[in-house]
Amino acid sequence: MRMADAATEFTYTTELTGAQQTDETRYVATHHLEGNLPGGTVDLRYRVTLRGDLIECLVIEP
Repeated sequence: MRMADAATEFTYTTELTGAQQTDETRYVATHHLEGNLPGGTVDLRYRVTLRGDLIECLVIEP
């Protein structure tokens, strides 16, 4: 499967299950996904670092 096709290959729902600011420029949001993706469910952490009003770094991981 091509990475570009991944978003349309699966049907899923997502729910924000948590969010916190870890310091002045860093945030962590946790999302729970359920659907017809491999394994059926996954919890993902989105680690965001801001620089001013822009996202400097985004890391998405289980």
